[in-house]
Amino acid sequence: MALLHGDILTDNEIEFDIPTALQAVDSEHPNLLATVYGPLALFSVGNVPSSLTRRELTAASQAATGSTDWQAKSAAGTLRLRPFAAIRDEHYRLYLKLDA
Repeated sequence: MALLHGDILTDNEIEFDIPTALQAVDSEHPNLLATVYGPLALFSVGNVPSSLTRRELTAASQAATGSTDWQAKSAAGTLRLRPFAAIRDEHYRLYLKLDA
C-alpha cells in the first residue's frame, strides 16, 4: 500500500511501478498460475510455448507503450497476453501450467 502526504495539485503527476505477479488457482495446484498486473488479469492468446517458467512469465511486459498486448519471452517462444476486454474472436486461457 502507498500513502501520499502533502497537497496534490491538478498538474501533479504520480508515478509508481506495479510488478507483474502470478496467482495460483489454489494451494493444491501451485504450478497452475494466472498472470496479473495490479488488478488486471492477463489472458494468454494464440500459441502457448511448450516450456515456460515463473521467471519468464513474471518478466512479461507491454508490447509497446499504451498497448493492450503484453508478451512474455521464453526459450521455447513468445507468449502473447491480453486483458479480457481486449480479446477478440480468439481462443484464450487465464491459467497456465508452468514448469516446476
